[in-house]
Amino acid sequence: MTPRGASAESASAWYVQAAGRVWGPYSQARLEAFVEEGRVAAETLVGLSAEGPFLPAARQARLHRLFGDVDPGQDGPLADVAPLAAARHAAKAAEPAAQPRPLLVWAVLTGRVEPFEAVLAAHGPFVRVGPDLWLVRARLGPAPLRNALSRRLTPADRLMVVEAPLAQAAWFNVEGETDRALRQLWLAADTD
Repeated sequence: MTPRGASAESASAWYVQAAGRVWGPYSQARLEAFVEEGRVAAETLVGLSAEGPFLPAARQARLHRLFGDVDPGQDGPLADVAPLAAARHAAKAAEPAAQPRPLLVWAVLTGRVEPFEAVLAAHGPFVRVGPDLWLVRARLGPAPLRNALSRRLTPADRLMVVEAPLAQAAWFNVEGETDRALRQLWLAADTD
């Protein structure tokens, strides 16, 4: 998400209040994509103005349908959303595991690299290609991996994740162990 910018507010713009800051504006479609990606949850505070009022996303009339049968006018905790969230999680867990695929991860980190690499390793084998670039074989797609990695980043860090099948990859002047590791990860991902 991007911090609140100088753009003019509009009735169709959404703002997200998170981590003590206001982010946005976002279009309806963009906010719905954030819900689908798991970046905005039922209890995430959103509003139509940078000044608020901010209400849980599931309580917003234009968003509540994304969270199931939640009455946007109802006060109180979002306990009625929990069964839907649990059902979605169970359905995802029951799906066959996705085949590992090669993802390039570019990250400019202001802190130590080791904690970032520990999170990366939890999602699959990886090789560090350069100071800010990794290749990982992960069962997640680019957006879910970005979400998992970004939870460990500071606002000053930058991150991009791109799916990179072998047929669309080429490199030059990468030597020794790094070249062997790249070939091993990409070829293994290509044969899965």
